[in-house]
Amino acid sequence: MLNQGLTKYWKYTMTSTIITFIFLLLSLPSHSAPVVIPFETLWEVDNNETIEIQTYNYARTPPKVTIDWGDNNIENFISKQTRGLWENETSVKHTYINKGAYKVRIYFVDSMVRFDNQSALKSILNWGNYGCYIVNGIFKNSGLERIDAEGQPNCDDFTGMFRMAKHFNDDLNHWDMSNVTRISAMFSGAISFNGNISDWETSKLEDVSNLFKNAKIFNGDISQWNTNNISDVDYLFSGAEKFNQDLSQWNLTKATNIDSLFYNAKSFKGPLPKLAIDNITYARNAFYGASLLKADLSNWKTNHINYCYHFVNPEDNQITLPAFENCSITGNSL
Repeated sequence: MLNQGLTKYWKYTMTSTIITFIFLLLSLPSHSAPVVIPFETLWEVDNNETIEIQTYNYARTPPKVTIDWGDNNIENFISKQTRGLWENETSVKHTYINKGAYKVRIYFVDSMVRFDNQSALKSILNWGNYGCYIVNGIFKNSGLERIDAEGQPNCDDFTGMFRMAKHFNDDLNHWDMSNVTRISAMFSGAISFNGNISDWETSKLEDVSNLFKNAKIFNGDISQWNTNNISDVDYLFSGAEKFNQDLSQWNLTKATNIDSLFYNAKSFKGPLPKLAIDNITYARNAFYGASLLKADLSNWKTNHINYCYHFVNPEDNQITLPAFENCSITGNSL
């Protein structure tokens, strides 16, 4: 009888414990998975045209990627783990039977995408919720023309974003750049870009090297940018043939490398930004080809400048030069 009583007691106790545990589990607040918002793009294709999207990931567990091609075809695949910068990508191709405009939606987490050399890409309709996984060099040499999406990616690094996007020209003045530190080569080779970016909050910018390199028609008013924290400026306006804005309020005294800063900036007349005239170390091609620039640099201290080859073009410059101590404008060193 005692054993039967103990057995009933333990059965009751275990049953009660299990019920209590289940109740507690059901009482816990639910945490549903975050809603994945697709990265949405617009493409214009011809009959039987094939487009390609490259994906990259740095996650330990290769993530699943879903692409809705916009023509009643949906593709699921696993994005291979990337071993180096833009190496070992997963390339996905799709052929459209009929000519037309198609909205392509990409669903992914912990991945990056690129559209290298994709001339059929025309617009971004939605950035999704992927932050910095999508911007570095994403539109290189693509046919992107405009941004129809609201806002901008949640990112502090826009390096190379529109690099060589030869047809891109849009107003980006509404973008919140207050936390952005790097925009190196963002418009490099964007030969059609002359969009408004005059009101960007740039106080945290550190790297603007190559920003407008070969952005041949850009002449936007960026005179009021806060440049106090910028340290990388080499090739900033190199080949920006139409640029001619007042940079007198710019403070670039943290930059010691001014290689090709205004190289072939054929329209730039000045005034120059405030430069670190006592601490510059590299000044190759700094003003070479900036034939309309008038400036007196005779007060520069040049004892730190070891490289000044082609500092200016002696044949067409209107610049009063300093006395270089350690290098020659016709050679690398004295």
